[in-house]
Amino acid sequence: MYTHRLVHAPAGRIHLVEQGSGPLVLLVHGIPESWYSWRHQPPALAAAGYRAVAVDVRGYGRSSRLQAVAGYRMPGLAEDAAAVVHALGERSAAIVGHDWGATIAANCALVRPEVRGGQVEPALLGRQTGHVADRLDRLFGRPWPRGFPRGRPRRVLAHGAPGSGASGRARPYGRVSGGQ
Repeated sequence: MYTHRLVHAPAGRIHLVEQGSGPLVLLVHGIPESWYSWRHQPPALAAAGYRAVAVDVRGYGRSSRLQAVAGYRMPGLAEDAAAVVHALGERSAAIVGHDWGATIAANCALVRPEVRGGQVEPALLGRQTGHVADRLDRLFGRPWPRGFPRGRPRRVLAHGAPGSGASGRARPYGRVSGGQ
């Protein structure tokens, strides 16, 4: 299922979980979470032909903890994301974030634009697939696999996505603009 690894980054080690092969999609968590908050996305992304990597941001999970508060400033966190991409042997990645991770993804685009292959609507990936599928299609210039949920962005990525091992029943995420 998942492969756990530690890679070196400017401030120490970064713990990551990866699954699949293909274009790299880096998943960055929010506060106070860890890679585990993305646990449902790697199987679905791997089944769709992507290399999904969820990281523990510095100071969280099994990643290095710094003594100085200054070590948690945004430019350093963005450099960590770029270092992970390079440590995995890639030149660019779609960087996807949730909560604080969305800010890290956006800052990585500013600090290291050559690393960021594209940014998927960060706050939306958590449980919505239709919109994300369209964004990844455009980003990587390839069609989304047949049978993968798309269209209605109210689908939970963890439920019923090919390769997710889930039951096949979607749960509503909440109201979507424009009604149902």
